[in-house]
Amino acid sequence: METKAKIELNNTKSEIIGIFDENDNYVGNDTRKNMRKNNLIHRCTDIVVINHNSEILVQTRSIKKEYCPGYLDAVVGGVVGDKENVDLCAEREVLEEIGIDVNKTKEKLKFIKKYFFEEDICRVWTYCYLLKLNEDEIKHIKFCDHEVSSIQWIEKNKLLEMFNDNNIKFTGGSKETIKLFFQEKII
Repeated sequence: METKAKIELNNTKSEIIGIFDENDNYVGNDTRKNMRKNNLIHRCTDIVVINHNSEILVQTRSIKKEYCPGYLDAVVGGVVGDKENVDLCAEREVLEEIGIDVNKTKEKLKFIKKYFFEEDICRVWTYCYLLKLNEDEIKHIKFCDHEVSSIQWIEKNKLLEMFNDNNIKFTGGSKETIKLFFQEKII
């Protein structure tokens, strides 16, 4: 049975989010709650984090999250604030979610591409990045419990198998980003 993604509006942060059109043109802003409630198009960052064994970081989202609480997420990332620089948002999200300052990593955060993602609860321009961490950097991962409840490293073919198991709840956007990275042989 397919598990539908969900939004928990009671967990929504009070912040202002940039709103965009189908061509990724800025059209104004609104509160995060209204963006979720009205399924307005916004921007987000998806950072695929891989280790020295080419395993992918998969996190379990905190049950306090508004979008897909408790789901598995194969990316680090989040919603871009109003007029926030997308690259800086990606850096901020990596620091917030796994405690890594990308300005201090050996390999830098690499922008890959953007694409439009849509599901029944979310319409978003997704800006995709890749971050490779070495063994020493992995030792410094420290996840924030209001963002992430646990992390694990999963081999990429195993991850694809997990995507096909309808009993495992993954965020739709992270599945889409990982599949895109596979198709384009980025990972």
